[in-house]
Amino acid sequence: MEREGCTDNDTGGTMSEDEDSRQPASDGSKAPVASDGFPRKLDDISDRIATQRLQDAFVLVTGVGTVVVDAEGHPWTTPSEAWRPIFGESGDVETYRQMGLRARDAGTYVIREREAGTYDACAPVFLGDWHLGSWLCGPVRVLSETEKADRAATVPSMTMDAFLRLVTWLDEVARVQSSHGHRMAELRSWCASRRHLERHLNSVLNALADPVFVKDEQHRWVTLNDAFCSFMGRTREELLGKSDFDFFPEEEALEFWRVDDEVLRTGEAVTNEERLTDASGTTHVISTKKTMFIEDDGKRYLVGVIRDITARHKVEEELSRHREHLEELVAERTLALSSANRMLQLEIDERRRAEAEKREMQAQIIHQQKIEAIGRLAGGIAHDFNNLLTGVFGHVTLALRDDTMDPKARDSLLQVREAATRAADLTKQLLAFSRKQIIEPRVVNLNTLIDNLRRLLDRIIGEDVQLVTRYDSRLGSVRVDPVQIEQVIVNLAVNARDAMPGGGMLRIETMNRCIRDVGLRAQDSPPPGDYAVLVVSDSGIGMDDETQARLFEPFFTTKPKGQGTGLGLATAYGIIKQHRGAILVTSSPGQGSVFQVLLPCVDVPSDPASAPPPEQVTGGSETILLVEDEEIVRHATQGMLEHLGYHVISAHDGVSALRASEAFRGTIHLLMTDVVMPSMNGKELAEVLSRIRPDMRVLFTSGYTDDVIVHHGVLETGVSFVSKPFDSAELARRVRKALER
Repeated sequence: MEREGCTDNDTGGTMSEDEDSRQPASDGSKAPVASDGFPRKLDDISDRIATQRLQDAFVLVTGVGTVVVDAEGHPWTTPSEAWRPIFGESGDVETYRQMGLRARDAGTYVIREREAGTYDACAPVFLGDWHLGSWLCGPVRVLSETEKADRAATVPSMTMDAFLRLVTWLDEVARVQSSHGHRMAELRSWCASRRHLERHLNSVLNALADPVFVKDEQHRWVTLNDAFCSFMGRTREELLGKSDFDFFPEEEALEFWRVDDEVLRTGEAVTNEERLTDASGTTHVISTKKTMFIEDDGKRYLVGVIRDITARHKVEEELSRHREHLEELVAERTLALSSANRMLQLEIDERRRAEAEKREMQAQIIHQQKIEAIGRLAGGIAHDFNNLLTGVFGHVTLALRDDTMDPKARDSLLQVREAATRAADLTKQLLAFSRKQIIEPRVVNLNTLIDNLRRLLDRIIGEDVQLVTRYDSRLGSVRVDPVQIEQVIVNLAVNARDAMPGGGMLRIETMNRCIRDVGLRAQDSPPPGDYAVLVVSDSGIGMDDETQARLFEPFFTTKPKGQGTGLGLATAYGIIKQHRGAILVTSSPGQGSVFQVLLPCVDVPSDPASAPPPEQVTGGSETILLVEDEEIVRHATQGMLEHLGYHVISAHDGVSALRASEAFRGTIHLLMTDVVMPSMNGKELAEVLSRIRPDMRVLFTSGYTDDVIVHHGVLETGVSFVSKPFDSAELARRVRKALER
């Protein structure tokens, strides 16, 4: 009879196939290794000598025979005297092995009745499903309640309760060993993972070309990559555990220590220029970025990345020497000239006047550079914003086609579209200021443009402002984009109206002007040539010099908050500059303002003014290859094209577009591609695909020009283009026009 922590009937001496399959091979060749890389043996978790001492103490105290066996049932410790006759030459090994497996499956000890009234017990030691061994004790003769122990008997005797207490204690010993095994397995797994991470980190660090080091709070190197060792000219073993004072001159080491200590103390990263002397005695100029991190145990470490800038530093020193020499030569020459000029007072006065003009020009140049920088920033912002607005227009248009939409949701979408339209107008003004707007020039006469705007201007300026116009009947023609020049006139008129809150007079005049090259000119002055001049003057409050200095900056306004965007004059400035013209202003507080717009004349008759015929918005069934690197723009455009009936093949860049073209065996009627894309821009992609598919039409799209398909903002001849942001109607018109070109 066997007991598994209780009194159960005998289950027999057999063992299931699943039980046996989980045990080590019994051929004695080699202990198997589990998938986590750890052998499953008692020697892996217990000290044999200590276990033997524990077993002997148990026998000494209890008088009950005890032995520890391995998973195969073989003695792992030296059996006590009571067990040796049982094992004999080979022992009942298979029985003990099966007892250990059943005890493992039960998760506690097993008691077996060897013969009438005589028992032994087995307490398992296991790790997960793996049986490592067992504690065996017995044989013990169990006394009934009326029997007394026979002290002369060779087999110790006791009550069942006493025997169960002994077995329970022995089971606790086995459980402690099992628990210890679990902890060792977890520790080994953690150590293996830690070693893997350390090897991975070392591989990453050694792959870096820049020298990298890690120091502890004692400023000792604890981690180095190969590039650092090579840079120092020493082995890793020579450097690890050492500090700067072991290798560098004291002055260098003290400076390194000071900076490192500051980073470790404050936790703030620093990048500084330092000097470092290597093992060969060569002094390098280095740029070192140092940061600090804290481990889980609270210890602080410093990480440094070194960039050798010795060559650059030498070049800078050489340039500095040349500059000093040049300054000395200039100083000597200036002294000589000053000595000669003392004799000619008139020449001195002339020089002073020239210096004053030079300072004024330098101030104008600085102002012009500031405006140019702001323009580049505004153009970049407008480009990215146009991409986002294209996605907004597209998805709103697609959503509004849902006839089942809730009216409140539809109203919300219409408000979104209205807000996006206003944002698109804002980006157009930014692009106009930054001179990134695509223009479609025609030869026109400014007099005609102003006449066409007269009714609109009357409505804009109001009844309390009198509009007076005076034209030069012989005014030269100009090549401009009429829509943009009309925008300039309107913006100047609105600016004049706002300068006359109590009413006044607004004068718009035209005239011809010939500018000759008279030597030194102001930065904003146009080059020599014939110009058509548009003059807009008002009788308003005027401006001081400080206001005039910032007049054309975007978002600069003197109006109260909420009453102006500050883009009107900035837009006018950008439009005129893109047309290779100039815009000049003259004003004084209380004396009104005069704006002069100069545009180069062309010796070509004006184009006849005619309104373009209305275009019908239609779709089609052609195949379009859509190439757009912005996902939101690509999805929105594809949805609008497919709703128009077109078959769309989409790609996110030039390379994927070439693959898509190669995979598609049918006719691609139109390539619609973004102009500015990484790796291959839209024009390059179009040139490659046009050689493969000569009948394919091309439609470019972009948020700004970037001089890829334009020249100085003017669209190249024969190029189809749709500017971002666009809605479904504009897209339909441009696509159909490109297909029928």
